[in-house]
Amino acid sequence: MRGKGLIAVLTGAVLVGSVMRAGAQDADLQARIYKANLVQAMDECLPPGVGTMSVDGIGACTATNSMVGNTDGTPFNTGKILVKARSSFGQVLTIVKSSRSGKLLANHHVRTQLVLRITRSTDHVTWVDQTLLCPLVTVPTTGNLVQRTSLTGCGLPAALANQATHKEVVQASVIDNDTNAVIAVPGVRKKP
Repeated sequence: MRGKGLIAVLTGAVLVGSVMRAGAQDADLQARIYKANLVQAMDECLPPGVGTMSVDGIGACTATNSMVGNTDGTPFNTGKILVKARSSFGQVLTIVKSSRSGKLLANHHVRTQLVLRITRSTDHVTWVDQTLLCPLVTVPTTGNLVQRTSLTGCGLPAALANQATHKEVVQASVIDNDTNAVIAVPGVRKKP
């Protein structure tokens, strides 16, 4: 009987600890800006099979970055996405500047696409991930894009945009609106 009581107490402690952990949020945590440098999106290498090879003992593919894949392949030399916690017109900032070798992004019709996970800790609600498409922009003839908008301007419902919700950036990208091909994604890259 004593063993069963101990197991019940331990089980109860584990359940209480799990519930506390699930709803726990450090009130002092502040993440005012999500900032990511953008790199050129590259085509995904499919799992081993047709068209794959081994390079250095690891499965690989030839990087084509053609319109056959889901990436655009237009080079650029600077790219950034910033998302601010506080609602404002400049809450979402996208910057993409064409490569020095030409103004190759000029006249592209592009959109910033964000996937957000929204949680409200006061009543422990997490909504279905929200896919947002920011307003369409035609890149000027300079080949340089600077877009400022808000999360509501990108399609986030006002009920989820308020300061009572926590917003996780699950995915961010710049896409070509005409082809849906991905131009830029967060990443790191260093010149060889």
